Amino acid sequence: SSDLSANGAERINALRATPELAQADEVRGAVPADERVIVVGDDWSSATLFHADRRGMMYRETGPRLDAGELGTTYRYVYWHNTEPFEHWSRYFPPELKYEWISEHVLRILPIGE
Repeated sequence: SSDLSANGAERINALRATPELAQADEVRGAVPADERVIVVGDDWSSATLFHADRRGMMYRETGPRLDAGELGTTYRYVYWHNTEPFEHWSRYFPPELKYEWISEHVLRILPIGE
């Protein structure tokens, strides 16, 4: 019986070590539960949002530009996936948009005018 418990614990720890769950842990720790998150650089995979138990959207460079009025209001957090160089920020968001980093990959969008 103790072998099964140990094996189960090992399997759970192995699952926690997957990139998707590490990303979800970071989002969960940085973004309040009632906030929406934009995920950039993870293609269309919703795994980060699903495992973080957060609402939001996956955003691709080839997708439509977001309305500036939604940035900093409806969407106030961005998870910047490490596969996307941060120099590409302006491909996704208006250049006048201000932000602050709150964790290694999560930034908070400041309302325009702040």
